[in-house]
Amino acid sequence: MNLLISGGFGFVGGYLLPYLLGKGVHVGLIARRVPATFQEIAKQVDLHIHDLSEPTGLRVSRRYDAFIDLAGAPHSVASTSGDPISRTLAVTRHCLDVCRANDIPRFIYCSTFQVYGRDHGFVDENTPVACRNDYARAHHLSEEMVREAHREGDLDYAILRPTNGYGFSSFTDVHRWSLVPSCFCRTAVEQQEIVLQTSGHQQKDFIHLEHVASLIHGICASFDRFKNQPTNLASGSSQAIIDVARLVHDVYGRTVGGPPALRVLSDGPPPAEPLVVSAARTADLPYAPTGDRSLAAEISKTLAFLMSGHLPPVAHHS
Repeated sequence: MNLLISGGFGFVGGYLLPYLLGKGVHVGLIARRVPATFQEIAKQVDLHIHDLSEPTGLRVSRRYDAFIDLAGAPHSVASTSGDPISRTLAVTRHCLDVCRANDIPRFIYCSTFQVYGRDHGFVDENTPVACRNDYARAHHLSEEMVREAHREGDLDYAILRPTNGYGFSSFTDVHRWSLVPSCFCRTAVEQQEIVLQTSGHQQKDFIHLEHVASLIHGICASFDRFKNQPTNLASGSSQAIIDVARLVHDVYGRTVGGPPALRVLSDGPPPAEPLVVSAARTADLPYAPTGDRSLAAEISKTLAFLMSGHLPPVAHHS
């Protein structure tokens, strides 16, 4: 299998790229730059340096089976200046142009679970879209652009909607420190406290990024089952944000000592029915975790990294 990827040197790509290479997939990558921790693995791919927010006439010499668009990946919450909707649409448009110019017949678009606007109740692929922020709207509009390319006969597609990805990767320079649970780990180490601005009763489906990588590989290998429709990438198991904060608090206390303060600044929102995200569509795709991939295990790795003095630069949180 030959796959061309945009955004492969990112948070999701940090798991997907080594996973695909380990499965014997030939990988091509389009990226703006090669982050420091990706320098060695970059030697194992066909690399094309280009900023996909700008038009490209890129021609590739290899015949690719599919294009995987991670350039606006669901865990890459935008902190850049400018209009996030316009930029996301521009990147999607230029990725589709690469497919058209190189006769790549399949397009896998990595969207976001946020398009549903839900943090409780049952959600499957038939749940109506209800975007609550520009980040979700941008991805939903890009989904429509991909569907339009299919209607015009340019390609077949699969739209993937991952839930909340987590996992501590060795590619630390693209780690998302603004995301739960990493943001809680960071403030616990830096400030000896974990602060929730809300009650924390919001529910999230947490899926390990290795599991996401496995599902993307499986969908590429069984594309006809998933083509021309959305598919949720979910663990099927949800937790409240307050429970994740307590887990960080407890793991810190056991492994570091002197647990941080846990402060909850609001009573709202109130508790609601649990969030249940259907994973039925991908239930038969094989996944064998390499070691303990639980939230507690990844929190422990993150805390150990931060306590070793590798404090990341301050980032803009969304």
